[in-house]
Amino acid sequence: MCILAVCILIGYNTSAEREEWNYAKNYRIKGWEDIELKEQIDMMDVPEEYLISADTDTELKEQIDMMDVPEEYLISADAEELIKNVVNYPLLIDAFVYDNPEQGVEHIRNTCSALDELLKRDDALELINKALEDVSRYIDEDNIQGELAESVAEGFLKLLLQTEF
Repeated sequence: MCILAVCILIGYNTSAEREEWNYAKNYRIKGWEDIELKEQIDMMDVPEEYLISADTDTELKEQIDMMDVPEEYLISADAEELIKNVVNYPLLIDAFVYDNPEQGVEHIRNTCSALDELLKRDDALELINKALEDVSRYIDEDNIQGELAESVAEGFLKLLLQTEF
């Protein structure tokens, strides 16, 4: 009898965990107008600032498109403009999700033409060190990283110094 009760409790606990996992796995953000989404948010007790709305997604795409600077401009751009384009790159924070700094830098270099041009220059190391002296002067007011922009930019520039480019 005792063994049967233990098996039932284990089975119940496992099915509840499985149900919770399936809920999390199937969760999708659909947009603010969706009533079901609001109910899901209430159930999960997720603060609103951590959710991606359709507006945020559109804003991110617009910023990425704006940051895709034509090669003709990049070649003639001065160091300040290149640094500014790099530290304001909307997906700069993605560099920190890789196992090692080289992979993160390489990912950003492949997606951010300004970084690629910066790293091709002979004085890249000097430019990066100079930018680290006062990162805040390069950050745009409307940077998508918000309050984290300066920290992300500073961390990325330090990451660049740790890698061989």
